[in-house]
Amino acid sequence: MAGRGPAVRAGDALAFCPDTEVVTRLGGSGAGPAGIDTSVPNVARIYDYILGGKDNFAADRAMGERTLQAYPNLVYSVRANRAFLARKPAP
Repeated sequence: MAGRGPAVRAGDALAFCPDTEVVTRLGGSGAGPAGIDTSVPNVARIYDYILGGKDNFAADRAMGERTLQAYPNLVYSVRANRAFLARKPAP
């Protein structure tokens, strides 16, 4: 797959992680466009990483790995949550 890095986890846990940062760092501060600090993990981007998404950064991937080490089955709960959200009809 073009634009994808190596698999970060064996099996079906995670797909691939990007091999480049999406937001360019400005002045080495880690602040990207719209004030996004890519050097600080963000729960939404960690969730994206655990789902195998592409919208995450090195800090998010590192924290995601630490989280998965502490809770190895978390990936299945996150996937079940996403599947529920996809099935849930709007009120």
